[in-house]
Amino acid sequence: AVASPGCATQRRQGDAGDDPGLEDLDLSRRRLTVEDFEPVERTYWLQMPALSSSSASRAPAPLLIAFHGQNGQAADFAESHNFSQLGAEMGLIVAFPQGLDDSPSGFEDQGTGWNVGSAGQEHNATCVPDGVGDGGGCYESCRKLGKCGRCNWSTCYDDTLFVRALLDEISTAHCIDLSRVYLQGESNGAMMVQHLVREMPDKFAAVVPWFGTPLLGFLLGPDMQLLREQSAISQTALLTLHGRQDTTIPVDGGVSDGGWIYE
Repeated sequence: AVASPGCATQRRQGDAGDDPGLEDLDLSRRRLTVEDFEPVERTYWLQMPALSSSSASRAPAPLLIAFHGQNGQAADFAESHNFSQLGAEMGLIVAFPQGLDDSPSGFEDQGTGWNVGSAGQEHNATCVPDGVGDGGGCYESCRKLGKCGRCNWSTCYDDTLFVRALLDEISTAHCIDLSRVYLQGESNGAMMVQHLVREMPDKFAAVVPWFGTPLLGFLLGPDMQLLREQSAISQTALLTLHGRQDTTIPVDGGVSDGGWIYE
């Protein structure tokens, strides 16, 4: 186990009962300010495990970070995926980050989602040459950065930076085993999982993307991380689940029914 800074705080408190969160099965909403290109308030939900003894509660806990899909809400995702109950015997802590929707109103609003590296890139090839019509849109953060390309569809705030800040906050406040940090995500959330493995190649023990693959040109990462960081990335186990008949994000890649192009 690689104990996080929060373990020292927990040991000083002595009894697990000093930290009411360790005995709280309900979801709790947390907010943090991320120093992006401008300060932005981000939200996530935290679910703590049921622990039967103070000795177990003092052991560093595994952490799962689970990402909803496009248009999703973290609280709804948490309620439909009770990972803490499934992992109660292992003392699993689960974080459910909330994706941003900072789009203007109208047809450009594609809902909440994750910046998986392609946001705001003017000359990317992630959609068909004619664009995607009302399937895309330039979000306010992209407008502020002057990055409105034909294949825009998500926020331009840095979601990798958000996850780093979230991980720092949780591991400082709670006793986390940093060698057992896991990721799960669905659809756009699965794309975010794969993006994070490339951006943070030494952080995750295992990842499980469900029906989500990288957009064209982003399989290796913008800086070829999948090649440059082979040694670190090879330490992360991968289980991917994807329906063979999926036309929204085709399992074999290519052009989707919405005009997006996948690896």
